[in-house]
Amino acid sequence: MDFLYDLTGHELAEVSSTGGWNRGEVYAGGKHLATYSGGKGGTTYFIHADWLGSERARTTAAGAAYETCTSLPFGDWLTCTGGDPSPMHFTAKERDSESGLDNFGARYDSSSMGRFMSPDAFYKDSHVGDPQSWNEYAYARNNPLRYVDPTGENATVSTSCTTDANNHQTCNVNISASIAIYAAPGSNLTPDQLNQAAGTIQNSIQNAWTGSFNQDGVTYNVTTQVSVSVAGSQDASMSSGAQNVIGMTNGPPMAGVGAYVNPKSVCSALTGKPDTGMMDINSADNYAKHEFTHLLGTDDKPGAVLSDTNPGMRPGSATAQDFGWGIREATSGVSSWVHTPQYRPMRYGEMWEKPSTYSGQTTVGAPVFWWK
Repeated sequence: MDFLYDLTGHELAEVSSTGGWNRGEVYAGGKHLATYSGGKGGTTYFIHADWLGSERARTTAAGAAYETCTSLPFGDWLTCTGGDPSPMHFTAKERDSESGLDNFGARYDSSSMGRFMSPDAFYKDSHVGDPQSWNEYAYARNNPLRYVDPTGENATVSTSCTTDANNHQTCNVNISASIAIYAAPGSNLTPDQLNQAAGTIQNSIQNAWTGSFNQDGVTYNVTTQVSVSVAGSQDASMSSGAQNVIGMTNGPPMAGVGAYVNPKSVCSALTGKPDTGMMDINSADNYAKHEFTHLLGTDDKPGAVLSDTNPGMRPGSATAQDFGWGIREATSGVSSWVHTPQYRPMRYGEMWEKPSTYSGQTTVGAPVFWWK
């Protein structure tokens, strides 16, 4: 049996040993939409997933129910009724029929134990202030109902929304990001100073970027979780797997500039290399929460917002405007859901009713943006 994958690691097709096409998988926007099974002349089955991306039902192209699936939080005790045209189940990962393990790309996960079968690299996502990160076998901070792990290495953003009896929408948005810091040449910073700075950066970002705001009649509750690791050198930081790499200096890295980022080359953007920059360790609290706006893809903005380049204008935490700019990928999906008509006509006079809940996922990071 052979398998074909796209550049993001999604399984696209299963091919038999003789070259015959067994099934194909269809994705859009990173989400699993359908399975085409049965080879030439086969059938398309559409996926109906929960907020984490786990398949809960499949229907035929004609709209008839074909399969329903239930499982416990870690994907364990998976039970499906009806046909099972595809092994893609827990968070849209392939479940191996022989071992029962889920293939996450970088590692295999055991749903029965809620643990990966091999450890993650310690430097990738461990921090003294987050004990759940110390277990390198744990799945998504032991919180599988809120977070997903797209590759077996990092958590990602999960957005879930509900509508109450008064037709008011509330969305919970969870942001996660990873940063590696190192002592810039000539800074003479000690490991203790770097470890202290790592804690400062983590607390500064998490405290500043946790809160609530209202936009277009929707209430958003935002929580942020950042892991900041210390590496022994710039090279070690670059190979750490962190989304962002910061060299810490003992004083402004440039005259009148407390933090900056290097322009990302086209090659770096295409290969997904981390953003790199410099930051004055003596002002890490102030600069970290501002630079995080650029990590989320927001340009510098004027006014009393964290996105302002003038430190004297910045408030202590993100404003409603900062949140709106920073999680615009999440809010755009919510906006489409909110403004979808309650009922929509279908074939044969049937009416489609808009679901009362919404879920979506996106990856934190802006590889083609600069920190400023």
